[in-house]
Amino acid sequence: MQKAEIPNVLWKEELDLSPANYIKFLTELDNEITDEQILLFSEVKNINTFMPPFFVALCANNALEGFQRFAMYKRLVCPLLIDITKNDKTIDIHLSFDIPNSSMPRFTLLNEQLVLVSLIRTGSNKHIIPLEVKSPYPYSKRLIDYVGLEPTISETNSISFSYEDTVLPFITQNNIMWEYMEAELKRRLAELSEENSFPNVVEKKLFFAVPSARFSREEIAKSLGGGVR
Repeated sequence: MQKAEIPNVLWKEELDLSPANYIKFLTELDNEITDEQILLFSEVKNINTFMPPFFVALCANNALEGFQRFAMYKRLVCPLLIDITKNDKTIDIHLSFDIPNSSMPRFTLLNEQLVLVSLIRTGSNKHIIPLEVKSPYPYSKRLIDYVGLEPTISETNSISFSYEDTVLPFITQNNIMWEYMEAELKRRLAELSEENSFPNVVEKKLFFAVPSARFSREEIAKSLGGGVR
């Protein structure tokens, strides 16, 4: 956090970062994290802290349902968009930040792709190998061995699974816990949507801009990625 020039507030239960600081923080992590550490971070069984996106995904009936829940509730902890495309024989997943003009650092992208592999393997209790992985960043031999295939270097990213693999029943399925948590998670999503509504975003931009004297219409519009009108 020091290298990213972010105040150390790790004593708080939740770390609330602006989009710019979030990217800076992940970029600094990218410079420090080894591939062995990426594997440790992405292994669901190593996540000791209770995190709803992982828990409700593993409570699903299968990976397809789990991926959909993970995509929905991951937004509660970070601005990650998970786009799932269902085809006749495959499920294709694309990852991106919900932050304009931003790209995912290597650590973040590879970690999230490996998390999806870990989720389907943990839930199904089977060593599922993706059909294809695309990434603009290279995978080391250690990561290739874990995934089970060599990813394709591409300008975009995706990870594809066999549809048959994604509908295998999860041994971690738990409808009782899901029903217990669903209403609260939906409430938190609704709150998040309200907080990120355009008027609210403008209010936050003004709040941070006024003390720095950068609060002209042009400056605020530029920071929001839009025009003055």
